[in-house]
Amino acid sequence: MTHQGTKTLLLALLALVLTAARALAEQEVTIVPTDNGTITADFLTAPAGTTITLSVRPATGYRLSEGSLVVEMTGNASDADHPILAPRKAPKIGRYVSVSKVSETIYTFQMPNTDVEVRGTFHEALLFFDDIVESGNTSQPTGEVMIRADMTDKENREVMIYGINLADGAGTAALNVSIPATLTDGQGNIYTVTEIGPDVMYGQTSVTDIILPDTDEPIHIDENAFRIDNLPGDDPNHHVVTVHTPLAMLDDYALMPGLDDNFQHLKVRAMAVAPNHYWTFSCGVDIILPDGLTPYYCRASLEGHVEFMEIGGHVVAANNGVLLACKDDAVTNYELTAKPNAGKIGYTTPATYDAKTYPDNLLEPVIKATHYNSGEYYILYGNEFHPIVSEGDEVKVPACKAVLHVE
Repeated sequence: MTHQGTKTLLLALLALVLTAARALAEQEVTIVPTDNGTITADFLTAPAGTTITLSVRPATGYRLSEGSLVVEMTGNASDADHPILAPRKAPKIGRYVSVSKVSETIYTFQMPNTDVEVRGTFHEALLFFDDIVESGNTSQPTGEVMIRADMTDKENREVMIYGINLADGAGTAALNVSIPATLTDGQGNIYTVTEIGPDVMYGQTSVTDIILPDTDEPIHIDENAFRIDNLPGDDPNHHVVTVHTPLAMLDDYALMPGLDDNFQHLKVRAMAVAPNHYWTFSCGVDIILPDGLTPYYCRASLEGHVEFMEIGGHVVAANNGVLLACKDDAVTNYELTAKPNAGKIGYTTPATYDAKTYPDNLLEPVIKATHYNSGEYYILYGNEFHPIVSEGDEVKVPACKAVLHVE
């Protein structure tokens, strides 16, 4: 072997040794102490490429400030490089490592080839205590629940709920959690809940049902707000809670991106109260009807009368007016399930047009409360259609109904 060949081989071997040394070298993780909470790491020294998990524990009444958790490179990675072989530009002090949020209290990052410093700050948040939980096991008390919230609009006292901590001893029985429309502090100040933040009940597998309040407008549900675990959607152990909504907002919530996981698992539902044997209905998403309800549409007969035509199956297509008939007049409460429709992927708000799925249907959907002029429209009342006679736009047919349109 020539002298040049020997030199090349030695340099190659040296490169391998240095590469191995860099892989084995452990970098340090320094946690900067902060007030009103703690941040800990599962490893304080680790080789480059190691996944480091950070646990965030705010003090009672505090929350990690949005965007304040940072991982900064503080070392000089060029110390591990041999300048003769392949000099590389070393990371500069002040360069930040990407941090991934797993939940409200868990974050991760990949250890770089340099020491790092972890910092975060906590700010004071609002705390409320309320009895919003019901247990499937009535002999097991649940106690008051701690609700953590952030002020989003101080002037109007609007808040976002970012944490719901079940009381100690709540156990593993099936729990129903009712989201409050308002929260009241110790001084009697009332705050309106307008948003639910991510991971409010992450890891609390005893929760099976969440009941949303009847409000004038839907509460904004953030992505992963009601996520319980990190398992993929098709994993049989994936825990998906059933979300119960007001009937008039069933389509709003079903199409809200934050509830897509629940929607896809057929777990966005609403309770309908049947006022009579017959009642009209419409919704901005496909609906699965329970046993005991038969759907019809209405069309004009050759004799000029209105006749009922039964719709086969238990699914009512979105944006259609239908007539529902109760098989048992003794039953008044029926649970309706929002059904995903492949043709509506990407929709975030219900459509308000008449889809006209059923031929010559005279029933028009009322997806949003709407004013109708008298003369051509009829509304069902007491199992009979009555002409609409109203004055002023403030008189509206409620959402989720249907009107009979006969010209």
